[in-house]
Amino acid sequence: MGLPIVTTAPTEKFIQLTVGEVIHPSTQQSLTNTEAYRFHVDSGSKRIVITGKTEAGVLYGIQTLLALFDTNSDVFVTTVVDQPRFGYRGMHVDVARNFHSKASILQLLDAMATYKLNKLHFHLSDDEGWRLEIPGLPELTQIGATRCFEPTCLLPQLGSGPTNSTSGSGHYTVSDYQEILTYAADRHIQVIPEFDMPGHARAAIKAMEDRYSKLKMQGNIGEAEKYILTDPNDTSIYWSVQYFNDNAVNPCLNATYAFLSHVLDEVKKLHANIQPLTLYHYGGDEVGNGAWVKSPICKEISPSNDVSSDDIKELFFRRVVNLTGEKDLHLGAWEDGVMKGGEPFNFTGPRKDMYAYSWNNIWEWGGAGHAHRLANNGYKVIMAQATHLYFDHPYEPDPVERGYYWAPRFIDAKKTFGFMPENLYENIDVTRFGNPLTKEDVCGANNQHCPALTKPENVVGMQGHLWSETVRTTDQLNYMIFPRLLAVAERAWHKADWETESNKITRAALIDADWTDFSKAVGERELPRLDSMDIKFRVSPPGARVENGKLMVNTEYSNQVVVFSKDNGLTWIIPTDQTMINDNQPILLKSRTPDGKRESRITTLYPVEPLPIVDQSVINYIAEYLSIEYEVLNNFDSGVDTYLAEYTMKNVGDKDIALGNWEIYFYSIYMVEPRYLKGGLPYELPGYNVILQHVNGGLYKLTPSRSFGVMKPEETRKFQIRVQYWSVAKSDVMPNIYVTAEGMTSTTIKSTAGESLSFVHDYVRMNQWKRYNTETFKDRFDPFTLNHRFTVNNDVKDLGLAPVPIVPTPLSYVIENEKTLSLGEKDWTIVAVSLLNEASFLQAGVADHGLPVPTIASNKPSTKFIHLVIGDPEVGANNATFTSPEAYSLNVEPGSQTIEIKALNAKGIFYGVQSLLSFVKKSKNGQIPKALIKDSPRFPYRGMHLDVGRNFHSNTSVLRLLDAMAMYKLNTFHFHLSDDEGWRLEIPGLEELTQIGSNRCSDMTEKTCIIPQLGSGPDTKSSGSGFYTVEDYKEILEYAAKRHIEVIPEFDMPGHAHAAIKSMDARSERLTDIGETNENANYYLLHDPTDKSQYMSVQNFNDNAINPCIETTYNFIQHVAQQVKVMHENINPLKVFHFGGDEVASGAWLNSTACQNLDQSVTSLKETFTKRVSGLTNNLNLNLAGWEDGLTEKNNIPFNRSLLSNKEVYGYAWSNVWEWGAASRAYVMANLGYKVVIASATNYYFDHPYEPDPEERGFYWATRYTSTKDVFSFMPERLYDNAEIRTSGDPISKDDFCGTDSVNCPRLEKSENLVGIQGNLWSETIRTAEQLDYMIFPRMLALAERSWFRGDWENIDDKDARNKARDAEWTRFSNTLGYGEMKILDGMGIKYRVPPPGAKILDNKLYANTEIPGLTVTFSKDGGKTWNPVGSGGISVNGGDDIQLVTWSADEKRKSRVTLSKIPQVSSAPRFYSNIPLSAIIILMLCIVLH
Repeated sequence: MGLPIVTTAPTEKFIQLTVGEVIHPSTQQSLTNTEAYRFHVDSGSKRIVITGKTEAGVLYGIQTLLALFDTNSDVFVTTVVDQPRFGYRGMHVDVARNFHSKASILQLLDAMATYKLNKLHFHLSDDEGWRLEIPGLPELTQIGATRCFEPTCLLPQLGSGPTNSTSGSGHYTVSDYQEILTYAADRHIQVIPEFDMPGHARAAIKAMEDRYSKLKMQGNIGEAEKYILTDPNDTSIYWSVQYFNDNAVNPCLNATYAFLSHVLDEVKKLHANIQPLTLYHYGGDEVGNGAWVKSPICKEISPSNDVSSDDIKELFFRRVVNLTGEKDLHLGAWEDGVMKGGEPFNFTGPRKDMYAYSWNNIWEWGGAGHAHRLANNGYKVIMAQATHLYFDHPYEPDPVERGYYWAPRFIDAKKTFGFMPENLYENIDVTRFGNPLTKEDVCGANNQHCPALTKPENVVGMQGHLWSETVRTTDQLNYMIFPRLLAVAERAWHKADWETESNKITRAALIDADWTDFSKAVGERELPRLDSMDIKFRVSPPGARVENGKLMVNTEYSNQVVVFSKDNGLTWIIPTDQTMINDNQPILLKSRTPDGKRESRITTLYPVEPLPIVDQSVINYIAEYLSIEYEVLNNFDSGVDTYLAEYTMKNVGDKDIALGNWEIYFYSIYMVEPRYLKGGLPYELPGYNVILQHVNGGLYKLTPSRSFGVMKPEETRKFQIRVQYWSVAKSDVMPNIYVTAEGMTSTTIKSTAGESLSFVHDYVRMNQWKRYNTETFKDRFDPFTLNHRFTVNNDVKDLGLAPVPIVPTPLSYVIENEKTLSLGEKDWTIVAVSLLNEASFLQAGVADHGLPVPTIASNKPSTKFIHLVIGDPEVGANNATFTSPEAYSLNVEPGSQTIEIKALNAKGIFYGVQSLLSFVKKSKNGQIPKALIKDSPRFPYRGMHLDVGRNFHSNTSVLRLLDAMAMYKLNTFHFHLSDDEGWRLEIPGLEELTQIGSNRCSDMTEKTCIIPQLGSGPDTKSSGSGFYTVEDYKEILEYAAKRHIEVIPEFDMPGHAHAAIKSMDARSERLTDIGETNENANYYLLHDPTDKSQYMSVQNFNDNAINPCIETTYNFIQHVAQQVKVMHENINPLKVFHFGGDEVASGAWLNSTACQNLDQSVTSLKETFTKRVSGLTNNLNLNLAGWEDGLTEKNNIPFNRSLLSNKEVYGYAWSNVWEWGAASRAYVMANLGYKVVIASATNYYFDHPYEPDPEERGFYWATRYTSTKDVFSFMPERLYDNAEIRTSGDPISKDDFCGTDSVNCPRLEKSENLVGIQGNLWSETIRTAEQLDYMIFPRMLALAERSWFRGDWENIDDKDARNKARDAEWTRFSNTLGYGEMKILDGMGIKYRVPPPGAKILDNKLYANTEIPGLTVTFSKDGGKTWNPVGSGGISVNGGDDIQLVTWSADEKRKSRVTLSKIPQVSSAPRFYSNIPLSAIIILMLCIVLH
């Protein structure tokens, strides 16, 4: 208020402070209590007079004045005469378990003074830490005050982590402690230090052991033993309550008392001249049973051979009594430190007061009478009852509330307020488990267990307690103490009239009335005062119910505001008296402080009674016996917006499925019920009695409504849903639907488990296998029939051999097959100088084919050698040197029995080796033809992308892929290591990325894992979980490096980052919880906590966009990039960092405070992010890569290349769906200086199916299917000429999208910037190694062909002529696959796709062929029991035959999916059945059977 302070009172408008007599207004007697005061407001003279019996009384009068000021600093006319109930009014705070700063303690002292508390019980040591600097014993803080995973600290405890940077470590220096003492003394608060012993002393013991070791090493044995606290020969085995087996100071050692004496002397010095030490608390509690019983020293002083822990504890008590008496100190201890067998110790010695802190009153444990026994035996008793005064217990019995709950389940402020310290047994209420108790239950019929209080003068006070095991931060400390401290202050100062009321019912009513007044005062006056002191008190969650449709709310304390939300927290509304609730959907509620700055936790109100709680047996039964089926009913139901699907659930067991709180979680790649679920709110399906809710991403929840009822055995329930867009493939539907309930183990529903997708109905109707059929949009695709396939395949002539000697096709080659040499003979030598890697690779490749292993030497023999030569391979026109560093020549000379591979470097040599091994792998007994090959790649970048973010794939799968890439001369592995659904690489220093982000399980809080997605099921045992350790990743890098494959890691951001965001949220919460500063805890945070933006990504995540406007985002990226670069060093040096950048959802960051503070008028947020990432990667000497849309604004214009500081920036052009209008981006980016990799989705996305058949795996958003020929046919340097069909199947031409004068199709001006092409496998539908192989192979071989070799046909301008030439080349290539390469893939264990056959029926004969010539087609007429080949002459068939057809792999160990032909009875319609899809034929057959 800024009032001046004077020593002479003016005539008016002053506040007078005096020390003097305080007269009671009724008796007119002077009050004797030294803390009494009188407070008088005189309106006439406009003065306030405060008189205190002592200075402390004056302070309390001032506190009363401050409490009476209203918001205008006015105070009403009144006179108050007041004195405290107890002389001891305390607050205990434990800073040993977790350290709390000096600032936190000073803040607590301010609040204590405000509420007239006068004792700070300062718990300064325990097993987990010693917190006060003691001159002369530096080890107490050097060792005892730090926790870490090093020999120089105590071991980590209570979540303190491996380092000494958290609340597990810390101490008060001498000056810190004296500042606290001064601050307390100024506020008339006595500081009572506690150093807990003989138990709870591990920190002191370990510190003194360290002191002993150091001094012993110095040869100073006498000094070393001076303060040792344990008997080295003691073999006692014991466990403390907190499971320590080495925490008991030995009371039989004189050194123990020397230590204590030293500590007390030093602490007395600290207190001197500030606040003289008068009371020392030695703890004394919870000594482990069995401590010291085998101590030889204790046996020496024991009166009998049997050493008792209790007897030794009593010995310690008496020694400490004497020691403190000699130092003129009163002594304090916890009750169990001064009792044995339920009775207090008799104590003698210097007559100082002995204070007993009575805490263990757990009613059913039998200790209710301890306080009275102690008082009756002369102890000064401090009421510290755990049932009412332990503030480390939660406020409510809710799992989200912080605190232990070993005494009662909870302690709210009202319970503390209602405590009666002088009527102890009337506090008896319930057991620890909430069962009611009567006084007779506890005390016995004759009160034999509850002695009366005969010396009430010895109950001298009471105190609140905060033990800090779960309290690591200042905010947590304040949350647990306030506002309960106000209730303990009330009871310690003021005895309520109802405390003496004998009638329990009357007393309860009086307490309620008094509490109403008290809580009103707290809410309206005291909580704002705490706010002004920056004390983050607990904001209580509101109460609420619905009565007659009206929402009724209240709060624990008046003046707080309740808000509610019906849209899952997106918007919050203050209810009025007329707020009506018209449905049964859950309502979220929270309380706010009046200024709106702080809020309670969110609670949920269910307007109707929640469903019954089920146990694990119900969950297990549903998982085992609930049969689930899924069927797409109609894709045409709603134009192009949604399709109609149906779930069928049947109870196939013999028990009821009870109505209950069970939940079924299922998946959908598209939004379910998009009209109702996009906001995250539950939606009850009309007429089906089930409630659906979108969780996040592709995860959805189904729960029964109250009207669902019981599901009887054999009962079937169906419900229909609308799903966004369409579904024409079984693989759209994800397996491993699971069931759970709160607190239960989530379990996969058996009928949906695994990879068969047998619960998904076949797609047999046109409105199932087609996507849409409107006037504007028509899906032109049908599943291929046997006849269609036969016709297409028939265009490819079976040449009976592999016409291309090597894949990819060499630039030039001359092969003379009639002349050969034999590597099957012994004594071949590989001659290599400094090419050991390539020589070893060749050696192993020859050996793997079963041929004699050639030796490696540096000197040439006269014959039979393979010479690896660094030199000019002279590849190019007219023997001019070709510019590519990957060029090589291969010369096989049977005459001289020599082979030479020449190249400019090891990489070229390696490709020559691969070409030679291609001959070897296709040879018989190592016969290699005479050959001269001059070869060089078309593109320097020849890549394969693998997404392991959606589904994890093992090291084994990755290494096998690298082998195949190397064999086909692909040189870049684009490793997509993160996405919304998973983070897959261990990053040292950010362990949560793999602890949380690499695991998917049924934790909806995402604090232990990411929620299930894409059929991953409820636990971490599926492909949804997994990561590469640093060692795994280095193995991949080394494997790739030996094969001359560059690994480009991608960490997708700012979109597609759900896993990373949740991981860093978990990191922040963990570190905050263990007491780290906000700066440290949030150092890698990836989102703005104030951001309320609402958005939905393509994959339906609402929280997957890293915030580009906060600096912590760039801390994260910097750390990841640095760590990954370190992993690559000296193995496969990191050159390019791929940041993804694609598919950022519209609306992300729109309401981010951090982003609103940035000027977005000049630079977009996306551009800001990209520039920052460019800068930090450039500083690491890395080039940058991103998907094209990550480098492009919405208008398809790339960012100005000059804004990105990297030497090279690679743009991956994928979005070429012709009718979308973005296909030109690739050339635009190249012309603007970007290095461009063509990754066109229409031809190079291997996650798309091979055929437009519902049985084929894959997505189909870019094109309905991508065959191996489609990959082979793509022309990256004639980009626009690749346009043939729209996604619908309708034709499209170059002119259709390029426009007049090709205005929409800029030419490629800088062809040197088109650096290569890449195949891409996204893994949403790919969960196994077999599925991965199926989708990649053989398409990857066609990709390798196009990336290495430019076909002459690509240079032909006339489309018809070009296509004809292309088809001829495809014939050669496909024959090479069937007659050559697929056998090699078989040998590598690669489970490539075996294409189903085509077939036609003509003149009662069935003819068959395959997409890949050289593979065998077989038929079966007996349901697959026996199989016979279909030769070139076909097989005879008869009307009515059911024939199954399959194609076999080259090694004839695997077969394609089965196709079916039913031979018609009517010969005039020979092709009727051959034109019907397989699934339709199956239905037709069923109909025939039924008839």
